[in-house]
Amino acid sequence: MNPGPPNRRFANWAAAGLFASTRERRMWYLVLAVIAAIFATLGFGGWLAGELAAAGLLEAAAAFIFLAGMILVAATVLIQGLNQRPSGLNLVIAVGATAMLLMLFLRTAVLAERSHLVEYAVLGAFVYAALAERVAGGRRVPFAWLWALVLTTLVGTLDELVQLFIPGRHFDPVDILFNFLAATFAIAGRAGIGWTHRRIGRKSGP
Repeated sequence: MNPGPPNRRFANWAAAGLFASTRERRMWYLVLAVIAAIFATLGFGGWLAGELAAAGLLEAAAAFIFLAGMILVAATVLIQGLNQRPSGLNLVIAVGATAMLLMLFLRTAVLAERSHLVEYAVLGAFVYAALAERVAGGRRVPFAWLWALVLTTLVGTLDELVQLFIPGRHFDPVDILFNFLAATFAIAGRAGIGWTHRRIGRKSGP
């Protein structure tokens, strides 16, 4: 079987050395896609909020973002933590993590910042999932949940720093805190579901 041109063979070899598995590589690609989406829409959220407010549609849009975002976060946390149908306890953990995100959402008044809660919850869950796949592939990653939280928080901090150079936006440490909390609840939910799923699997085994 032809392995392909030399440059492709080198790329495949490099990827195989860097990642523990194909699943891990795909998860990191998803992480990069989420980060790219966050930075690509930095100036869009504030403009959209202004346009919706002028049209009297800001509250309706906020409600829609809430519903879509919370469903997305719950699905992300739940699906990534499972390889089979969810148990009742897994659902409780996913709903609990989503409820905490809901409280953060309700305390945030600006549409653009509410969308960031969803973005960083999903990003945190994806980063943790990528690290979990790395561990499953035999690589050692101590305190994967902590690394996921640190990496997500660093992206959130860079997000705020970039806003120093965007007209109409400004650096706000409070936003970093909310992004950190959103990532914390998502990562905790994802880790909790994975832990209970493995524990239940061991108990039901032979």
